[in-house]
Amino acid sequence: MVSQPFTGFIRVPYEPPCRLVGAKGAREGRLCNISVKGVYVTLAPIPDIGEVFRISFNLPDDEKPVEVQVEVAWRNTERDRKVLRLPLGCGLHFMDMAPADQERIGAFVDARREG
Repeated sequence: MVSQPFTGFIRVPYEPPCRLVGAKGAREGRLCNISVKGVYVTLAPIPDIGEVFRISFNLPDDEKPVEVQVEVAWRNTERDRKVLRLPLGCGLHFMDMAPADQERIGAFVDARREG
């Protein structure tokens, strides 16, 4: 049984809209949480494990969007619910994170965790 991966990295709640572009076109979604390794996103339909997208979203008070390639690492679906406290969606793993974006996300996560 596949479950939510334990990455060892702190995840914090964060719920801005996001845009995903993949082989089947563009989709709109919403982040639920974020870490320096990836995000959890709600969107419909929920993509399959292994699907690759380019995701774009903004951090608070930062006009430059984060744009990074992601891969679906796990799914939380109606049929195969893994984490009841999360809405239906999927975990996306960052694949080609620019060091500057990783620093921005790390600073955001640290600030949210401490605040």
